Amino acid sequence: EDWRVADAGLVLVAARVKTSGAGMEPAADARLVEGWWQWNPASAPLPELVLRNSGAAGDWRICVADRCRSVGEILGAGYDQVTLRPCADGTRASPEKVDGLFR
Repeated sequence: EDWRVADAGLVLVAARVKTSGAGMEPAADARLVEGWWQWNPASAPLPELVLRNSGAAGDWRICVADRCRSVGEILGAGYDQVTLRPCADGTRASPEKVDGLFR
């Protein structure tokens, strides 16, 4: 999934899956691109997004300004969940700010 920070909250702008499964079915308008079903969901902004670490599906990656790091790399292995929300002061994240959020 690709999310964007907007004034109204976090907006889901793109989603993709390689194969379908429980709760992971591509949307009706999805298109197959390089082995991934991709689509642009229409959903309302969210005030926050909770990422859980099941240990079975791989780690989440946070990307800012084309710099990506796994949440496990930032927090250390074995984290349970992370809550993402827009900055209260309206500023945008930078790679350095993302690093500081998890310290």
